[in-house]
Amino acid sequence: MRTEYLNLIACAHHPTGRTQSTHLIALANAMAAYLRQQGPWDQAVILHHAAATTAHHTKNRLGEAGALWDLGGVRQLMGDYAGATDLLGQALEQFRALDNRLGEAGACGAWVVCGG
Repeated sequence: MRTEYLNLIACAHHPTGRTQSTHLIALANAMAAYLRQQGPWDQAVILHHAAATTAHHTKNRLGEAGALWDLGGVRQLMGDYAGATDLLGQALEQFRALDNRLGEAGACGAWVVCGG
């Protein structure tokens, strides 16, 4: 992953069409743990924001909730606790609306840690 992550990030910047949109969301989700651990966090913010926006526009509520959770986690690591709390709160609302208990538990735990 370390040698290819820049290529994967570059691929994420060129989604075209509906099929590529779902691939962007999946790519961001797959890279989340690596980017959280290895950084660079500024690239992670861009990727997860793009995934959340894409998921919102394609009405992929589960993908949006996951991307918001990932984005909130990166913001927390960067020390932006207010931004992280807001994003994790949005993810929590999405997971609750979807009745996704596992996502709700993860978002709730992270949200509380940030001070929500």
